[in-house]
Amino acid sequence: MKVVICGPFTSRSGYGDHARSIFKSLLLVEDINITVIDVRWGDTPQDALSSAGEFEKEILTRIEDPSQIQFQPDIYIDVRIPNEFVNPGKFNIGITAGIETNIVSPAFLQGANNMDLLIVPSQHAKEGFATTTYKVENDGKVVEGQELKCTVPIEVVHEGLDPNVFKKLSKKEIDKKFALKISNIVKRPSALFVGQWTQGGFGNDRKDIPRMIKLFLETFGNKPNPPGLLLKTNGATYSQLDYHEMKKRIESVKELFPKNIKLPPIYLLHANLTEEEMNQLYNHDKIFGLITLTHGEGFGRPMLEASFAELPVCASKWSGHLDFLPEDKSCLVDGELTQVSKDVVWENIIVPESSWFTTTEMAVYDRFRSFYQENHTKWQRLARELATVNRKDFSMEAMSDKLVKIFNDAKSKVPKPMQIKLPKLETI
Repeated sequence: MKVVICGPFTSRSGYGDHARSIFKSLLLVEDINITVIDVRWGDTPQDALSSAGEFEKEILTRIEDPSQIQFQPDIYIDVRIPNEFVNPGKFNIGITAGIETNIVSPAFLQGANNMDLLIVPSQHAKEGFATTTYKVENDGKVVEGQELKCTVPIEVVHEGLDPNVFKKLSKKEIDKKFALKISNIVKRPSALFVGQWTQGGFGNDRKDIPRMIKLFLETFGNKPNPPGLLLKTNGATYSQLDYHEMKKRIESVKELFPKNIKLPPIYLLHANLTEEEMNQLYNHDKIFGLITLTHGEGFGRPMLEASFAELPVCASKWSGHLDFLPEDKSCLVDGELTQVSKDVVWENIIVPESSWFTTTEMAVYDRFRSFYQENHTKWQRLARELATVNRKDFSMEAMSDKLVKIFNDAKSKVPKPMQIKLPKLETI
């Protein structure tokens, strides 16, 4: 059986991680021949396979130029956003993180409906596709009895992590050279943020980074022995220009405060780290927890990685990461759904009428204080308990088991070649 997987395999991005994980899972399926189509993912670095280990080589040897593929795939898998989906296979599967807002765009619904099956990584993403509907118009008039909605089956398959990579490290397992590099940057016990700093006015970038920095500084400003905040972030690249842009953005937030206020330190880690290095970061003795005030996540992979390493997580109380950050084991921040601003509306992706989550200031102050000082021992204990559950339920093995089951079911739905039996011709 011929299988083609299209996705950003060489990209250092969440979608790249997801595509590579799906490929690894499908290697467990018997009697299939996998071909890979690599596509770009915005401006993200294209060096995710540069380490050239055995797994990376396995992907690289299977990458083909789509114009050179001379067969129709029995099963075609597209790991992108739905308005980019194509359906050249006999059976077509779309895999996407969905959208971080409460509803999806008409283009997302149309793209999903062009496939035979849609796979998403969270209940939040599934709900966005399953509940969004639009009226159908013809020449500006609503067509009665017709609506645009998702009509294909939707399966939730959580992203999985390798528990041998993301884990709590013993003192012997700490990389001393890497630990020293971080210690040269971070001088005080610090909260960690991991994520891309995209464009958008104050409060309007999806991760809500400048607002998070401001509220962190307000919480601990003029306090004795305040914690630091380490931002593991970048804009589009890891260039020197991007580094200076990140420094400039951080300084612009600090300039909102009077000069007489003693602000907690903000540190910048502008580096392209491997999975192993990320786990070292989660385990660094200067890092006491991971924080994010994200407006929304299709899944939220860094938060899951941190939980595997028994690092406490403080996060917004909405969207995809709630699948693995239950309220009784996580420091969740209250807020409310707010309409997205005009400057984040994105044709075919984020529609003007959609909403996302905005944390309330008082809830942030309360949770940040609790997270660092008042109840930190409690959050550490709950993080250890959560790690035990997540390392089992959100492992690479758990993801693979579900994917393989879905894929084997899909194999049975691939149309079989028609057998035409010609009548026996008699000789005259």
